[in-house]
Amino acid sequence: MVSYLARALGETFPWKIAALGQLVYLVLFSYSFFLKGMTGLTVTIASIATLAILMRITAQTDWSQVFVRRPREA
Repeated sequence: MVSYLARALGETFPWKIAALGQLVYLVLFSYSFFLKGMTGLTVTIASIATLAILMRITAQTDWSQVFVRRPREA
């Protein structure tokens, strides 16, 4: 996912933040299977927590600058 985002959206996209978010989510997702009967709740809470963290980190990002189309070099 991260390599796709970096390639598709260019180097200005904060792909390191996306990588960190994916890593945190995957670790929490893996740990959820150790909690018998609570897997669904744990995945839901981890999803919400990951989203909240990423929203907080990227709150000051000017997305119009991140997604601006630049002319390609020949």
